[in-house]
Amino acid sequence: MRFSKVSIQIPTYNQATQVVLAIESCLRQTYSNIEIIITDDNSGDDTATAIQKYLADGRVKYFRNDKNIGRVANYKKALYQYCSGDWVLNLDGDDYLTNDNFISQAMELIIKEGEETVLFYQGAHVYKTAMAEKIVRPRINGDTVIMPASDYVKDIFFIRHFSHMATVYNRQKAMTLGFYEKDIISADMDSFLNLAIKHPKGKVILSMAIAGVWLQHDTNTSKSLHFKTHLKNFRMYFSLAKKMRNTPHFSNLSVYGWLIKAMFFYWRTYISSLIKGTGS
Repeated sequence: MRFSKVSIQIPTYNQATQVVLAIESCLRQTYSNIEIIITDDNSGDDTATAIQKYLADGRVKYFRNDKNIGRVANYKKALYQYCSGDWVLNLDGDDYLTNDNFISQAMELIIKEGEETVLFYQGAHVYKTAMAEKIVRPRINGDTVIMPASDYVKDIFFIRHFSHMATVYNRQKAMTLGFYEKDIISADMDSFLNLAIKHPKGKVILSMAIAGVWLQHDTNTSKSLHFKTHLKNFRMYFSLAKKMRNTPHFSNLSVYGWLIKAMFFYWRTYISSLIKGTGS
């Protein structure tokens, strides 16, 4: 039996200490057919030295950009130029997996449901700051829910969950769509929603299984509170709504309601963050 290959891409920049934890957590995965792709965005620290000892393992490959190209472009370069797997998991250089069976669990369900029909499998993560940590899971009934991609889009504000680091996705479908096209805070979420809109009959698997730790600190792009940055980011919802209106799986009325929910949840979160004074 052929086990599909899973590429774990680790984009990193000046994370020499943290990326070691990320690599080691990937090497502990019980799923046998993996490759670990590290794309170093021209770090100024000793990242290259820190990972040398792992390159003896044939599953680990290291690529260093000649110049710094930025977070989203580094995601895209890893996916399009270096990954060779059938499926992909993105793990930022400062995050790490804690569930050694996560990819095995994901692939078991993906194979069971049919690899040709599944768009992605998404689990949960631990949100960790210097002061505290909490488990962030999708709002679903049961341990696992399998739904049409169109329902995933419609219910995204009820599910109230998105986790880039806990998502195993179909590489070919992602590249055909054009993943990581927009250089915005939510480039990852935008990509997955676009994928679901493009393939409304495809399957999305949501799980309560925890993948690992999403480490939050002041340098996270998502921590920015600059209004213009968030305005640019929010415009993705208008673009998504336009594509939804051109798809028979979404009525005009439901799209308008969806957009109102997007406005409410997005700007409520932004204002709450301003009040708390988090971010940079």
